[in-house]
Amino acid sequence: METKRFVPDWGGGPYLTKLVRSAVASDLILTARTVNAEEALRIGLVNRVSEVGRSVHDAFSLAEQIAQNGPKAVRHALAVIRQSRDLPLGKALELEAETAAELIVSGECMHGITAFMEKKKPEFPD
Repeated sequence: METKRFVPDWGGGPYLTKLVRSAVASDLILTARTVNAEEALRIGLVNRVSEVGRSVHDAFSLAEQIAQNGPKAVRHALAVIRQSRDLPLGKALELEAETAAELIVSGECMHGITAFMEKKKPEFPD
C-alpha cells in the first residue's frame, strides 16, 4: 500500500472546513483520499460539474450569465460574500445593508428595475 503524505498549509485546513462540514474536511485531510466529481458536488466541495470536454464552454456561459447583472451589484455582492466569511451574522447583515444602500444611491438598481418592469434587457452605465 502506497503511503500518502498530505498536511494542508496556507489555510487549506481552515478553508476546507469552512467550505464543507468539519467531519468531511477531517475525512479528506486525514485519509488524503481523492473524490470524483459527483462526490465533490454532493459534499459541497464544488458547486457545478460539467460534462467531459464542456468545462470551458460552461465557464463562459456562467460568465455571460453573471455579466447580465449590474456590474456594481456583482462587485458589491462579491465583496459582501468575501468579507462576510469572517464576520458574525449581525455584522455581516450590517455590511449587506450598507452595501445595498450604496447600490441604491448609485442609481444602478434603477436601471435594472426599470428594465424589468418594461420587460427589456437592462443597460448599465458602468
